[in-house]
Amino acid sequence: MPSNGLISPKKLERVIDRIRFGIRELLLRKVEIVSHCLSLQFICESRLEVFRVKTIFNKEPGTIDWLKKEIQDGDVFYDIGANIGLYAIFAGKIGKGNTKVVAFEPHARNFVSLTRNIVANGLTEVVTPSSIALSDRTEVLPFRIAPGETGVSGSQLVINSELKRTELHEIKLGTPIDAMIDSNWLPIPTLIKIDVDGLELQILAGMKKLLAHKKKPRAIQIEINPGERIKIHDFMIEHGYRDDIVHFSAGGQRKLDRGRTIDQIAYNVIFRPEDP
Repeated sequence: MPSNGLISPKKLERVIDRIRFGIRELLLRKVEIVSHCLSLQFICESRLEVFRVKTIFNKEPGTIDWLKKEIQDGDVFYDIGANIGLYAIFAGKIGKGNTKVVAFEPHARNFVSLTRNIVANGLTEVVTPSSIALSDRTEVLPFRIAPGETGVSGSQLVINSELKRTELHEIKLGTPIDAMIDSNWLPIPTLIKIDVDGLELQILAGMKKLLAHKKKPRAIQIEINPGERIKIHDFMIEHGYRDDIVHFSAGGQRKLDRGRTIDQIAYNVIFRPEDP
């Protein structure tokens, strides 16, 4: 029945609501992944989340392999574009409490799942979530919210394109990594992963000081989207980094096998300093 917004719910109604929403919490899908000598716990509220979790070691095997080999005691790992926290959680577990992870995810619903997964894995002292949108300057911009269930990708600051009138969006502050480090809001990272569906170059431009720092990251994995290869490679070379390893997602590899060229797909490149 509709309410006029003036009358408090009766006791029975409150009890029923408590039961109703308690059942909802119980119906969230708890998925445990046991592999690589690890147990990873994820609390999923959509089919897409379950799919992402169950394919964590299939989708980007190169990313998993990089994290396994790369993470050392005392590392600080930035997961930029963390989604529901797959790689942030994996990195936190691999580090066995001796690393720090900062997981950036500005999409509100994904951020809730990210924080829930951090708690489920007992990583509140290891993984710090941030809903800040990273950019190349401090500026208030529209943030496009991709429709669909939790775990969706494609939400981002509207920087180089126009926002359609009917698109769901919020107003969000974009901030450079350099500004956050200068303000002592963030520890200096040793490792970075950037996967933000096309705004990688803007985020890189917001960390120029970091790339020139005496404690610059020793490895940065960047997703290269179609049309961005030359720009990102030139930027990284200009700032003292060379490409080291190229690897493909499972979907990208299938496209290559069907005849697509590397410039027609998204793939990952790991960059390292020329002078470590």
